[in-house]
Amino acid sequence: PFTGEKQRYTGGMNLEKEISEYTVGLDFELQAVQRDFGVIENFQNLYTSLSLYKGSKFGASILIEASNDSFLKESDTEPNWLFYPGIILNFKPVQSSNISLFAGKRRGGPACNSGVCYDVLDFQGIELRLSSTF
Repeated sequence: PFTGEKQRYTGGMNLEKEISEYTVGLDFELQAVQRDFGVIENFQNLYTSLSLYKGSKFGASILIEASNDSFLKESDTEPNWLFYPGIILNFKPVQSSNISLFAGKRRGGPACNSGVCYDVLDFQGIELRLSSTF
């Protein structure tokens, strides 16, 4: 109710194909949203990625997110669709550790994990994450 979104429809698909010791994956998701703040506005969000994995040790993904949500535009001169391209490289040296390198542009917004929600800020650049579980 805080975002004025009266309707949100989401659909997607995930295709994976094993080729020898590699796995190739294609993800696609499309959202259609209707927002009502006195004036009804319809917009779409799109996410797609192409990934290549070698077992559980190495992974690489090319991803593109796009949106024509007018709330994301900073000026009327920006194009109708805004794009957020990125590349992610993953390496898992041992079962309990992961190294992830992101390069590109990331759209901010709310994110939830295991029932805990938090706000992710917009990002453009290179990010290196090291995570370990014990």
